[in-house]
Amino acid sequence: RHLAKQFQRRQNEKVYTALVWGVPTQPHGILETNLGKSTRDRRLVVVYPLHGAVGKVAKTEYELIESFGDFSLLRVTLHTGRMHQIRVHLQHLGHPIVGDVAYDGLTGLPQHYQPEQHQWLPELLALIPRQALHATEMRVQHPITREEVHIQASLPADIQAAISWLRNRPVGMITTTQV
Repeated sequence: RHLAKQFQRRQNEKVYTALVWGVPTQPHGILETNLGKSTRDRRLVVVYPLHGAVGKVAKTEYELIESFGDFSLLRVTLHTGRMHQIRVHLQHLGHPIVGDVAYDGLTGLPQHYQPEQHQWLPELLALIPRQALHATEMRVQHPITREEVHIQASLPADIQAAISWLRNRPVGMITTTQV
């Protein structure tokens, strides 16, 4: 019950790693908007103006870990916990999560690219056949000792394979930048 109350009161810290389309213009940022159900498709969540009449306040922080030309690896920290929050905020930022069917993760190619430049795309998406989002860290208070517990989880094999593939793309493809 103590752990459940921590999650309910947002007294824990949750950090995710996301592989996204494109590279954010700023290496670090905070997105704060209202999020609410879409009027077109009730299964989806959309961004509404902050402090408006629709939706609830959502705050997401991101930090660029590494860029791969067309893609980036981001560290994402939740300050609130809304449904689909990371997915919607990153889409709103213009950098949907790779493989995210609902929020443009299969079609996140920049508009100026030509289809013939994307012959490698099916190969990448075959490596990561789901959204490339993973909970990598969590801090909670132990329910008995009340000490802070820091839990870490390695990236799963499919996301690691996609990152490795992006780092080692053939010559002529866009190169990697470490931040």
